[in-house]
Amino acid sequence: MHRALIRQLFPDAPIIHCHRHPFDTCLSIYFKKFNDNHIYARDLSEIARFYKKYREIMDLWEDTSAGIFSLRYEDLVGDQERISRAIISHIGLEWDNECLRYYDSSRLIMTPSYTQANAPVYADSIYRWKNYDGHLQPLIDVLGSPEQYE
Repeated sequence: MHRALIRQLFPDAPIIHCHRHPFDTCLSIYFKKFNDNHIYARDLSEIARFYKKYREIMDLWEDTSAGIFSLRYEDLVGDQERISRAIISHIGLEWDNECLRYYDSSRLIMTPSYTQANAPVYADSIYRWKNYDGHLQPLIDVLGSPEQYE
């Protein structure tokens, strides 16, 4: 949503867009206990509508010469080193093997994903939506069949 502002403030800054299966994304938001600033996160239909708008915006930006490096989360998990090397190359840095050991850092993480950011890459969240097959109708109504995104 803030790509234009980012480009104004940091015209040469590389932008990386990591996306995953929409149903996994929506369920991840739904299961996280967000504060009242994210009231939409309590309703699967609302989350799906937000997701759909987000994808429309990203599709628009990715179709331009915006220089956005787009990658699938599932690809990163499946081949962490290859994708990580591509990211590092995109941002113009030299490769360092420590990139694969990001979780060994002592930095403070203040996001809802702090647990995951302090752990090695894992595949448990890929296609997690399949565990909730009988409860996905609100997502299907807005986003369509989950299989179309595989």
